[in-house]
Amino acid sequence: MGDGTQIAGTSGLVKSVGPGSIALGTPAESQREYMARWTLPSKVAKLQAKLEKLTAELEALKAGK
Repeated sequence: MGDGTQIAGTSGLVKSVGPGSIALGTPAESQREYMARWTLPSKVAKLQAKLEKLTAELEALKAGK
C-alpha cells in the first residue's frame, strides 16, 4: 500500500495500490470502479424504461401511417 492509501473496512485487498488511493469492496477496487458497478443496475433500468417508451412511440407512429 502506498502512503495515504485508504482501504474501507472488510475490503479484500489482493493487489498493490498506489499512494493516495481509495479502495473498497471484495475484492478491493478503486472507488470509481466500485461506484460504477453499484450504480450500473439503476442506469440500465432507466435506459430500459426509456427504450420501452420509445418503442411504443415508434409503433404508434408506424400504425398511424
